Amino acid sequence: MGLICKNEDSHDMAEKLEILTLDKCLRNLMEKNARCCAEERFDRRNSYKEIIESIEN
Repeated sequence: MGLICKNEDSHDMAEKLEILTLDKCLRNLMEKNARCCAEERFDRRNSYKEIIESIEN
């Protein structure tokens, strides 16, 4: 879903940002994947279902 940067390494982060800047296909793929992930994780119907299941168990 994303690119991993080394902890406390601004040069590594800059390299990853450059990759995203230059690769439109990768940006579009990451955008699509992030949206799908957010819709699945934060859909109220799913959230309510999980809450109810937690309460019942």
